[in-house]
Amino acid sequence: MEKRFFHHDEALLSANPDFADRTLPSLDARVEIASAAVPELAAAAASKAIAEWGRPATDITHLVFSTYSGARAPSADLRLASLLGLRASVSRTVLSLHGCYGGARSLQLAKEIAENNRGARVLVACSDLTLIGFYGPEAGCLDTIVGQGLFGDGAGAVIVGADPVGPTERAIFEMVHATQATVPGTEDAITMQLMKGGLDFHISDQVPKLLGASIERCLLDAFGSLGMSGVKWNELFWALHPGGRAILDRIEGVLGAGRREARGEPAGDKLRWMLIMPSSVFDHRFAKSRNITNHIKILGFTMKDNSLYGYLLKAAATETAMGSAPANVREFWRTQRADGPAAVLAIGTSNPTNCVLQDEFPDFYFRATKSEHLVGLKEKFKRICQKLGRGEALPAPHGGAASARTRSSSTTTRRRWTRGWTSSRPPCRSSPRRPPGRRSPSGAARPPTSPTSSSPPTPARTSRASTSSWSLSSASAPPCAAPCSNLNGCFAGAAALRVAKDLAENNRGARVLVVCAELTVLLFARPEEGCFQTLINQGLFGDGAGAVIVGAAADDDPAMAAGERPLFEIVSAAQAIVPESESFIEMHLTRGGYDGNISVREVPVLIGDNIERCLMDAFEPLGDIVGAGWKWNDMFWDVHPGSSAILDKVDDVLQLKPEKLAASRRVLSEYGNMFGVTVIFVLDELRRRMEKGEEVGEPEWGLMVAFGPGLTVETMVLRRCVEQGTGGASEEEEKTDWGLRGRMRGCNKFVLDLDHVSMHVGIA
Repeated sequence: MEKRFFHHDEALLSANPDFADRTLPSLDARVEIASAAVPELAAAAASKAIAEWGRPATDITHLVFSTYSGARAPSADLRLASLLGLRASVSRTVLSLHGCYGGARSLQLAKEIAENNRGARVLVACSDLTLIGFYGPEAGCLDTIVGQGLFGDGAGAVIVGADPVGPTERAIFEMVHATQATVPGTEDAITMQLMKGGLDFHISDQVPKLLGASIERCLLDAFGSLGMSGVKWNELFWALHPGGRAILDRIEGVLGAGRREARGEPAGDKLRWMLIMPSSVFDHRFAKSRNITNHIKILGFTMKDNSLYGYLLKAAATETAMGSAPANVREFWRTQRADGPAAVLAIGTSNPTNCVLQDEFPDFYFRATKSEHLVGLKEKFKRICQKLGRGEALPAPHGGAASARTRSSSTTTRRRWTRGWTSSRPPCRSSPRRPPGRRSPSGAARPPTSPTSSSPPTPARTSRASTSSWSLSSASAPPCAAPCSNLNGCFAGAAALRVAKDLAENNRGARVLVVCAELTVLLFARPEEGCFQTLINQGLFGDGAGAVIVGAAADDDPAMAAGERPLFEIVSAAQAIVPESESFIEMHLTRGGYDGNISVREVPVLIGDNIERCLMDAFEPLGDIVGAGWKWNDMFWDVHPGSSAILDKVDDVLQLKPEKLAASRRVLSEYGNMFGVTVIFVLDELRRRMEKGEEVGEPEWGLMVAFGPGLTVETMVLRRCVEQGTGGASEEEEKTDWGLRGRMRGCNKFVLDLDHVSMHVGIA
């Protein structure tokens, strides 16, 4: 290593002397600096990629952004989109705290998106600053010395698309295949945790040994899935994440690469080690400068947070085949795609055991925070809870005043709070109910996705759920790809389902487990005079988790024949940014937990002003699929119940019938706003209403709509597959069905030993 680059210089460190001491509370200042510098650094890299691409930035349809340096919402991806002038309808996906495999994971997601959306052009951007984890040396703390001597700052950007349009576009590499695997028993080998003094991290000295013991098996599995055998490692050229000198030496020894070749010296230039940043990507200009055309496969590999990630690319300039590799990459790609649309196959929900009635919560809150002496503030909080707790049961018909609407009593409003409930449990509370005559195919693959605002540490909670509580078997199970997204706020659940749709439709046989989990403990703070936002946070939000299994299959699929049945088809998904609304919903992690602002008066108005345009944009690509002459009241609705004021505004603008938002209002009344989890609860409530014949009119088509920081609007068009009036769980089952395994009624059997999960999308 000859040099590195840093955003922080001596002047910045002199102005922030607390950065040198991990015991001092400096997280706020670090996050403030990173929130501005990270997207600016990413924009510089992205501008170069767009210039090489040769098309305008407004042609970018999707943005995948990865960083471990941010702890704020709206995330740096929104600022990056603004700096680059991307269009408001660009679909954004953020990967947070993935560490060194963030770049490879982002490229894999971009591959899925590009292949599954005709004409899509995906901008992948990775940007990281080591300032978030900068500390002075400490006696006996080797991790600090290693970290300060190894890591550097940087950003990289790649544009990914399928079917390049000539003559402007030309392919550099084709992305043929991507895999991810978890090394058993390594959860604590590499860890990162955001603390009051910044990012604390630990890297075990056993990592090179662990990596060396697993690398060849992972590589052979990756090539084996392509039907390739007899691969010789020295016939490839490589883009290998250089986690450290010891890791490179270990891989050289295991794979038998010559030292000169492994260092990128003149003996063939087959391998090149790069240190651009923790989320490094392959620089194709090196291959061009060395005239590398006879080694057509590139393997990108990273290890971080007990995950191994690899992907194969084919140089677009050559048609040479290697070994028994498929001669036609496009034909191979076609065989990997699913034949049918993505569909929700099962739904599960969970809450902590501590349930507090909304009318009783002010007493609980002021007693728990030892603030009962603030009598006037407590009375104000009681009024806030009463207003927030007025979840509408069935509103009166349009034409009457809002005050004339029938509202449920606030004493029925319940919120679930944390007590002995962590990610070590599966995100489900009820035992599974098996529909008569149905059984789950034992070989069904089930993939994962996780979104959350409540989980800043890494390894991501997707890994913990798989390796600790759900005992994911790595010996016989297929690799489980598990992206995790943080700090997306209330649109996180819908965003995760959007990602799951692309994963399921682009990978034949895939079953994607989407898991969303939120705890408000990070928002919990004592009341203060003049701090209205704290009272809103405490009076509105609750804890919960939701899980959805997504898969795509045709009617003649063996899994369908064995009893797997879709609940809702996911027909299309879109995301939009409301212009000039970035500051209306904000969150950032501080030494005292999450702080932020929700403009409770402006947000419902903004949503009301923009909701119909977003919905029309979502339906426009469908053409005549939905049929002519449809109206909003012909749909069923899963609207994120951010508050009763938001539901009222959507109701008024779209002139919906009283029962259309009944599912959203019931969930708000019973559970409060659980951030991104809430839309999953509403979907489960919709399924229950349809099974019991309570959904008036038997609508075939529906909409899922979620709102969050940005101001971001996620829209998803759904098609009902649930048969009206098929029964559902009995009242007795609903009351007693509170085991640990989950209410997965749409799936014949939900097996928590996730041996067949192939992908996982997690959000916290």
